[in-house]
Amino acid sequence: MINNRIERLQQIASELNVNASIKSLGNNIYANINGQSFKVNSYEQFKNKCLELEDYEAPAPVDLTERLTRIEDNYLNNL
Repeated sequence: MINNRIERLQQIASELNVNASIKSLGNNIYANINGQSFKVNSYEQFKNKCLELEDYEAPAPVDLTERLTRIEDNYLNNL
């Protein structure tokens, strides 16, 4: 039964030209579209999420190297 739901969700994503990763975990189905994961509650909700996230671009990762270096330097200077 869950496999049929996953197949239907893949079909919906395909019709909307969206690349979605869909997996089941227990009795729940989760999807990932462009790096955004969510629990699938219904076909309609999934379709809306596909439309919402089809052009989503994740923000650039934050580089903490400089900040961590300053924290380490401050710590070492105060020893």
